[in-house]
Amino acid sequence: MSFANALLMQCAMRNRHGTAIFRHSKPSSFVIWVDMKNIVRRLMGLFMVMVLLSLGACGYKKFENDSAQLKTTGAELLIEYQRRTAVVTNLLNLLKAQQDFDQPKWTAVMNARDKAMAIDAVPDLLNDAQKLEKYQQAQSDVTSAVTQLLAVSESNAELRANPTFIDVQAQLASVDNRIQITSERYVKVVQDYNTAVQTFPSNITAYVLGYKERPYFTVDVPSPDRPK
Repeated sequence: MSFANALLMQCAMRNRHGTAIFRHSKPSSFVIWVDMKNIVRRLMGLFMVMVLLSLGACGYKKFENDSAQLKTTGAELLIEYQRRTAVVTNLLNLLKAQQDFDQPKWTAVMNARDKAMAIDAVPDLLNDAQKLEKYQQAQSDVTSAVTQLLAVSESNAELRANPTFIDVQAQLASVDNRIQITSERYVKVVQDYNTAVQTFPSNITAYVLGYKERPYFTVDVPSPDRPK
């Protein structure tokens, strides 16, 4: 019997006993590495799904909604203050055209207005506590100065009968009312948002996603004795 025939017979005998080397060879280390890599990927994907579900349960959607409301309401508030600046400018121009007006109080309004206008009223202003405080103080000074100027102007019979003056007064009252309403809405959203940032378990979501407390806004309400 040749050597080749003897080798074939030996392989056949091993096959009958289930030990043939060709059928039962072990997988290579490369195949094992690929399989482990796929398993790790699947586990990571499952982990990310669980994390997202956990974040959703801990207030992720609320933070998204509150952030959107803060952005929208904050922009509306800044726009209302810009509208008031335009009305105050109309008031100053109207009174300047009069022969008899209170120069010191007129100048006080003009200075307060210019100081407020010098502050760059961009949406990011509402996220900076120091800038926001400075802006609120400037707007409060405008409110106070305008109130005093209107009180003096009301004593002028000619102005009281002037349709343009009456219209400017109405515009000021309207814009101040919108400022108050919008401010109260904004303050409410800030309070809800900050409470979520501070309270467990939503504070975990805030920490992970980088949500931080927002500075509070003080509602600027004109004096009830202000002429309308």
